Amino acid sequence: ELKEIKLIEVLSDSVYIEYTDFDSIELSFSKAKEMIKKSSQKSIPYVLSSSNDKSCDFINKMPNRTQKNGSLVLKNAKVRSIEPNSVIEFFERFT
Repeated sequence: ELKEIKLIEVLSDSVYIEYTDFDSIELSFSKAKEMIKKSSQKSIPYVLSSSNDKSCDFINKMPNRTQKNGSLVLKNAKVRSIEPNSVIEFFERFT
């Protein structure tokens, strides 16, 4: 089982991963990408410490994840949100 990731720091030539248990590891881009791909964690915060093409591609081309508020978010994660109009329509219909 994979440990929960506290933060990913994308460096110029590698990726530093800090876990919630304060353990950490530095991996190549390819190994870090594989590990993140296997993770079921819904949201993984990241910091881009280098803005070279390789580090930007690591974030921008992450399979099965999208970027939101400084995190890599699982694309199929169920995020519940209620549209204001749906609440109003509900109450109008049932009151």
